Amino acid sequence: MTEEIKQLITMFALNPSDPEVSFMIGSYYEDLGQYSSAGSYYLRSAERFDDRNKSYESLIRLATCMQSLGRRKYSTKGLLNFAISHMPTRPEAYLILSKFIESSETNDERWFTAYSLVSTALSIPDLDSLKSLRRKTTYDGKYSLLLQKAHAGFHSGFIEESREILLSIINSSDAPRHHQKAAMKNLMMIKKENHRSQYYHNETPLKDVYQSSLAKYALANGGSIHPIVVPHSVSKGMATTNASVFVDSQERVFVNLRETNYTLYYSNKFPDKDGPLKYLYPDSDINIRSENVVCRLDDRLNVISADRIDMKLNEDPNWFYIGLEDGRLIEWEGKKYLCGVRRDHILEGKGRMDLSQIEITKNGVVEVERFSIPAPGNDDTYCEKNWMPILDKPFQWVKWTNPTQIVSFDTKTLKTNTVHLEESKKYRFPRDLRGGSHIIPWNEDYYIGITHECMYNNNDSGRRYFQRIIVWDRDWNIVCSTRDFTMMSGSIEFVSGIAYHKNDVLISYGYEDNTSYILRIPKNVFDDFVLRG
Repeated sequence: MTEEIKQLITMFALNPSDPEVSFMIGSYYEDLGQYSSAGSYYLRSAERFDDRNKSYESLIRLATCMQSLGRRKYSTKGLLNFAISHMPTRPEAYLILSKFIESSETNDERWFTAYSLVSTALSIPDLDSLKSLRRKTTYDGKYSLLLQKAHAGFHSGFIEESREILLSIINSSDAPRHHQKAAMKNLMMIKKENHRSQYYHNETPLKDVYQSSLAKYALANGGSIHPIVVPHSVSKGMATTNASVFVDSQERVFVNLRETNYTLYYSNKFPDKDGPLKYLYPDSDINIRSENVVCRLDDRLNVISADRIDMKLNEDPNWFYIGLEDGRLIEWEGKKYLCGVRRDHILEGKGRMDLSQIEITKNGVVEVERFSIPAPGNDDTYCEKNWMPILDKPFQWVKWTNPTQIVSFDTKTLKTNTVHLEESKKYRFPRDLRGGSHIIPWNEDYYIGITHECMYNNNDSGRRYFQRIIVWDRDWNIVCSTRDFTMMSGSIEFVSGIAYHKNDVLISYGYEDNTSYILRIPKNVFDDFVLRG
């Protein structure tokens, strides 16, 4: 027996009617996990305190001990109801009882009872001015009540109210961080409820996204569009598309563009003889050629320099798709790389991801090292493309999104290994999720990226691309996604970059394989879209 409890028992023996001593002994036993012993002293202090706040706290502690002992559901509920009737203007017992009913009952009505209890607690006047109890409970401010109201409300059918409560917590400047993280987690759960997802599809604040485009929505909420125009002295008028924006460790903004020798032509009204989709390439060259141009942008996203990459390590091509396609700019371990698919170095167009280290100087951009990345396992797949680089995990990519497969390439052994794949975790989406942007950290506990989906038209052999934002937790479980959307209502749009810059999110994309843009969205607007969309 420690000296502390000996002193407390001595004090109690000298004055057994002192409720403060009884409360202190109860607290000591509770901390030891001796809940039955603690309960006896809490009951004694509850009966003897003249201070109603202290008597109220003793009842709560007694109820907590009964709950911890188990198989005392009715005693626990009764004690918490006693506490509420004793001090109906305090919030703690409402919240504890709400959570207890949620966890201990099995009928559907429990959710509405839990919801009603915290709703009553939130109506208490001057809630924020109440003096805290001495021992911590599940209540730690009004945001804990709001979280429980949103949680219970969702299961009671108050879906819209629940979501708005969670969004208000996430966007509140005075909400504690742990409450914001809990609100984010709960909101992800709501979004992932597939059988309820249709509820949000006609929501007014997002109609500009799903009836027109993300660009229109961004422009209406403080965003802007920035065309990436390469000077004619560099491009000679060729198409530059599929922009990959990147902000380096020095906060400098770069973008890589795919320069092509063709013009993508798509028209149902004036189709080519071979169909509505056509590559218009030079008469004297039927090869599909790609080069890469790196542009440096200022903080207003204007082009201040543009250089075609000197791919010194190129070899004679073995296929008619020539050059590195859709290269994403990245920086790993202090070095800049360009990673895309190359199909001209293996016979029959067998595509593989290529990783080119590049150096950017005032004299231009030059390739200094190149790796052809094998597929993991037997390396026997036909075409690997659109792996999404994970910016804070060097030499790792999201190879497939659904189910999520993470691969890692070793630049010394030249081998690729799968570091994460749970094939059982395949989620329900209307189309295959294909690679797109970088994968970047989002709101501390998550990763985020933009994928693309192809919808084929069987009547005219055409196709249309859609984008979708995917959110993973740090264990690579898909926790939510937006609906599919377009960037500017084009048929062929491809997002190949996403980055943070100051207080904005930059999304770079190609339009109809002919032009490139960066959509700037204020981060709070972007986050709101992800959580609502």
